[in-house]
Amino acid sequence: PYYSSKGSWGQDYDDLWGLKKIQCEQAWDISQGEGVIVAVVDTGIDYNHEDIAANIWTNPGEIPNNGIDDDKNGYIDDVRGYDFAYGDSDPMDGHGHGTHVSGTIAAVGNNSKGIIGVAPKAKVMAVKGLNNSGSGYDTNLANCLKYAADMGADVINNSWGGRGYSKTIEDAVNYAYSKGSVVVAAAGNDDDDASNYTPAGLANVITVASIDHSDVKSDFSNIGAKIDVAAPGGDSYNGNMTRIYQNILSLRASSKDPYGDGKNIVGTNYYRARGTSMACPHVAGVAALLISQYPTWANDFVGAQIMYTSDNIDSVNPNYVGLMGQGRLNSYLALTTTNPKPKIKFFTYKADDSLGNNNGMVDPGENIAMTVTLRNI
Repeated sequence: PYYSSKGSWGQDYDDLWGLKKIQCEQAWDISQGEGVIVAVVDTGIDYNHEDIAANIWTNPGEIPNNGIDDDKNGYIDDVRGYDFAYGDSDPMDGHGHGTHVSGTIAAVGNNSKGIIGVAPKAKVMAVKGLNNSGSGYDTNLANCLKYAADMGADVINNSWGGRGYSKTIEDAVNYAYSKGSVVVAAAGNDDDDASNYTPAGLANVITVASIDHSDVKSDFSNIGAKIDVAAPGGDSYNGNMTRIYQNILSLRASSKDPYGDGKNIVGTNYYRARGTSMACPHVAGVAALLISQYPTWANDFVGAQIMYTSDNIDSVNPNYVGLMGQGRLNSYLALTTTNPKPKIKFFTYKADDSLGNNNGMVDPGENIAMTVTLRNI
């Protein structure tokens, strides 16, 4: 119902404008994410929600509630995933953030209820690393990433982050990447350089900035050379310079109101939110569409396809050219474009004169070894 509606919270654009902006309707004629598992590392998922229960991943190697680690993975009764925040096998969402994120990825379609996700036939794996207040430790989050990769997650959505660098998180991201997972991370909401944050600033993640319904940078979104792509994440100001908050519509966890003011609830089981947390799952959903359609593609190729087929939005972001990734996510072009043309955004180099006089300088006529690292974005 919300796919065909508008104005549910007084806005003058469609309720599910984000899906339409990235051309999901055209993409669904090609792929809906069948056979793909997307792990949501977050506050858990309300796996009983009417609009996602049918798409909750279940562990095929585990027998429910028998107190035995049937699949010998080190976790007892992890039927729907695992709760690393509290150390148990029930990843129920006690906050609401993870459920909202999961709905954008894979809410069930064609069921005459609520919304539809970007990949409405994908499965979501609940991996709870943030507690019921929405915070967590890097050790728990790292374990979430490793668990997701080991349990076969094709995509891992990370709508969380912290300022600074964490080797613990980097090692976990690299492990998941080495196992073939596409790792997607929110850029952060501090209007700052995304490279200052983890996991957004790490090499082996797709880093996602946020735009509003006009393709303009959301006022809160982090930016910078590390941004790979931008996706719908929320509005900033309308024409009268009054703020319109929380306008990505998705699922509401049972009885939860993360903002605590009752103003963002739409209907009974849905609510609206804004942030790079909301932009990130749009990209994770498109990754699921691609993997379903092209199951032999490596994770780095999936990431490259997402970036290179995005729509240029420089004209409406003149102050952020080169800082918002390749452009706005486009699910249809990602699925239909062959041989996209990459661009080199930046490179680093290191000169070594140990083959010459080894004085730490490059002198005229001297033989040197040069290492050049190129990054495609």
